[in-house]
Parts: sequence; structure tokens; C-alpha cells
Amino acid sequence: MRLLIITLLIIPSLLKAQLENKVLQSEYDLRKGQIYDDQFILGTMAYLKNNEYFNLIHPGETFFGVQVDANYIFNTTLGNKFKLTTGILAQQDFGDDKILSKFLPKFTINYTYRKAEMQVGAIKSHVNHGMHDAMLNYEQALTHPVEYGGSFKYKQKAFTYHNWLDWRNLANIQTKKQEEIVFGQNLEFKVNQRRKFSFRFPIQNLIYHKGGQGINNPIVTRVNGMAGVEFETLNKKLILGYRIFGAVDNSPQIQQAFSQGFAHYSSVSSKIKNHSMHLGYWYANQYTNTLGNPIFSNVNVDYPYANQQIRQLVSLRYNYARNVRNKAIIDFRFEPYYDLHTGDFFHSASLFLRVFWM
Repeated sequence: MRLLIITLLIIPSLLKAQLENKVLQSEYDLRKGQIYDDQFILGTMAYLKNNEYFNLIHPGETFFGVQVDANYIFNTTLGNKFKLTTGILAQQDFGDDKILSKFLPKFTINYTYRKAEMQVGAIKSHVNHGMHDAMLNYEQALTHPVEYGGSFKYKQKAFTYHNWLDWRNLANIQTKKQEEIVFGQNLEFKVNQRRKFSFRFPIQNLIYHKGGQGINNPIVTRVNGMAGVEFETLNKKLILGYRIFGAVDNSPQIQQAFSQGFAHYSSVSSKIKNHSMHLGYWYANQYTNTLGNPIFSNVNVDYPYANQQIRQLVSLRYNYARNVRNKAIIDFRFEPYYDLHTGDFFHSASLFLRVFWM
């Protein structure tokens, strides 16, 4: 085990803490060339994800259900620059007494000009932001599948910048409900991407705010940041990199154990056809994330008495993802973790089936 850790530390390595997440990406990006104006598109996704974590910092839970995503793209008279889309996303979590666990209307104005894309309304959400799993958990695709707000993306061959605002809740004085806002940025530089290998330099930050004037509840403002470097071969058979994280709780009154912390993550990844493997080492000192995977947090922000000052995780993560004739995506993943600091072992397994009907 010591030899494994030393090897991982010597090799500055990482792709992403999450595995291949194409099954959760926007249908527009997955089916380019098949989606046109004046078209109705319908997709479904069945999911089963079981987290066996056995710890109060990250209590285990199971997601089991189905999503139905229906959209209509209007043919506007403003040319290809403007797109108008409306639709709904319905979700049923099995075992929920409600007829529908979620019923979310969608209305999106999309403007594209050269290499820039802007969205207002129901924006591309969760994994489409390209954030690291320690900052934005890919389970947001199940717990918060639709984001309302604004998004901007500028993409060149060697440079990509993306920011977005997710307005989750509107403040209501009568019900004492606080506003809840998420702002994120993702910046990436690429070097030598046309040759047999390339370097990537990602920089990301995420701001979570909960508050509102006239509401006598604690105001929460937390910031997460990340910077790193990646080395990737052309065919993705080998991916190496290193990322360092920082977390600051800038709330007027801290509601959890740690006001600031840091972490770093090293790993080596490989992708061969439909199979992806990811071996990683995570070290965190008082690191807190509000929306990231709780496996990478040192405290449960909803139950602050559950905390751990140091976390050292070794993870071996496997993913099988197959696109079936561009009509369906099958995704299976198994993610075991071992905590070197406590000696605990925990794991997660999941299965996704996404079908494009129209």
C-alpha cells in the first residue's frame, strides 16, 4: 500500500475524479447532426446507484428511478444564431409516495455567435459544466437535474472559458425560505493537442450562497477553487495529471467545523474502447464542499458534528460506457474507496440506461 501511494505521489496525475459522464450530458451535445429546428425530441433515463459509505460524513443512500426528458425546438426567423426550446423533465424516484418526484418545466433561449454560446432559462446543467467531482457531484444529475439561470461559454482550440449562474431558490420572507445561488467558472488551456499527446491546465471555482434580507436564518457563503495540470495521450490510453483544491467558508457565522482547508488529488487513468480505469490518491486537510461528492469532504455540512480533520483515500474506479447506434447509452460503474487514515472501506455501484426515442 505504501508503494502504491508513493508511486501516485511521484506521478503527478489526474484526469477527473469522476469517470466518463457522457450518459449524463446534454442530449444536444450527444446527438449533434440529428437534432434540427422544428423538432420534438424525447429521451428517457433509468438509473440505479447504490452508495455504501457507512459514515456520517457521507451516509450511504440509493438512487433508483427513471427520468423522462421531452423538448421541442422552434424554428425561429432569426437564423441559426438563435434557438428557442421548451419542454419538461419528469422524474420518478421509486418508493416516493408522490405521483412524480420532480416535474420541471424548461424554457431556453440559446444564442450562438462564432465561438461563443449564451443561454438564459433552463441551462445545460450538472456534468455539462465540466467541474471536478470534488466540487460538483455528478449525482446532481439526479438530485438537481435542471438549472435555471444564465450561462456563457467561449471555446477555441487551445482555450475554453465557461461560467454560469444557477438560481436555485427565490427568497420568501413569509415562509422564511432563503435564496440559494450557485456561481461557477471553468477555465482550461490546452497545449500541443494536435500531436500524440497534449497538456491541459484547468482552473475552476464554485461559489455557493444562501441568504436573503429580512430572513432570520444563518447566511452561508462558501467558495471552492481548483487548479491543476493534465497529460493525455491522443487515444486516451494514458492520462496523467495533478490538481490542488482550496475551500473557504466566508459565512458571517460558520455553521460547520472548518473555516478553510485544502486538498490535492493524484491519479492515473486509462481508456480502452468502452472501458475506463481510474486509480487515484486523495489527501484533504479540513476540506469542505457543499455541492461536491461527500466522499471528498472532511465534514458533513448538514451534520457538522460528523467531521474528520485529515482524509486519505485510495480509489480504484471502473467504468463501462457503450453508445448503441447513437440510440442508447449503457453505463456501468464501480467505485471502491479505502480510507488510509481510518482503515474504512466503502464503495459505490451504479447502472444507467439512457434511450433516445425521437
